[in-house]
Amino acid sequence: MARNNQTEEFTALYEINKSITSSLKLSQVLKLITKKACQIMQAEGCSLRLLHRNKKELILKAHYGLDKRSHLRKGGIKVGESIAGRVVKENHYYIVKDLFKDSRYQHAFIAQKENLRSLLSVPLVDRGKAFGVLSVYSEAPHHFHKEDVKLLSIFAAGASVSISNARLYEKARENYIGAIKFLANALDAKDSCTAGHSEKVAALALEIASELRLSELQKDALQYAGYLHDLGKVCVDINTLRKPGKLSKTEWRSIYRHPRVGAKIINNIGSLSNLVPIILHHHARYAGGGYPDKNMRYRKIPIGSRILAVADAYEAMVSRRPYRKAFSSEEACSELKRCSGTQFDPRVVNAFLKAQGLALPQ
Repeated sequence: MARNNQTEEFTALYEINKSITSSLKLSQVLKLITKKACQIMQAEGCSLRLLHRNKKELILKAHYGLDKRSHLRKGGIKVGESIAGRVVKENHYYIVKDLFKDSRYQHAFIAQKENLRSLLSVPLVDRGKAFGVLSVYSEAPHHFHKEDVKLLSIFAAGASVSISNARLYEKARENYIGAIKFLANALDAKDSCTAGHSEKVAALALEIASELRLSELQKDALQYAGYLHDLGKVCVDINTLRKPGKLSKTEWRSIYRHPRVGAKIINNIGSLSNLVPIILHHHARYAGGGYPDKNMRYRKIPIGSRILAVADAYEAMVSRRPYRKAFSSEEACSELKRCSGTQFDPRVVNAFLKAQGLALPQ
């Protein structure tokens, strides 16, 4: 591959690695790596495989510019087999000048189907050990040369760091969510009728968020808020929560306080402070009159709170309570539609119904 301006190429390489490093979601990082590798190598396709936990085979995790069905048909590649397996076993790059003729490449029929003639594969390395392979493909034979190895290897080094960081982040995130789930389940266990309520609300809220195309950061905050939205009920007497009859004014006042109490507790946890407005206003009514601030209305209510309001109401309605039997899904959805525009944000209700595959309100 011709080299016209090495300075420009390495500047582009720096910008690409910087954009990859800015993302911490593993699936996004992997997709971005394959796309950017194609760009800097002027290649028609790219695949990225990572070692399975058993350390015996490589699994395709991302690809770009390749037919999904035929490429995925390869399945796992054992370490030491084909080109990818050799790259990882030997921790060394491979150049294949003609995929149709090189016997080391075991999937020539796929290369022919996708009209790919040449290949450059480099290892993805962490602490001196190969944990994956990055491969770029060209429709032209003899497309890649030794000078290309340096460029792709530098890119792969940055990509390896990004993958390792994303994996660490996802592991930390899993542990973080696990701790929050434990706390939420402990709170739900206070009342047998609400067991699993918070986790279900969080799941429904994420479905709505996806339908509304919220950012990953917004989804994370919403998921945590879903788990912890009823944290303030630690201040509510268990007999009030389980009471089958009508609540007294004093009992209602303790219920009304729970969003504020929950928000106050969360505010003392620095890493969760962004959840405070979501939890504080999840009982705000879209047209006003909710609690704890009856004047909070419309778009002044955080979008996370508006989403939680719908998810929380639906999950509560389809669950049995001491004072009533559970609604059917149809009955609960009908109630959401009836209260759309007054208690609930119509856009959020529509997103919920759409996520459930139901008809939108007329």
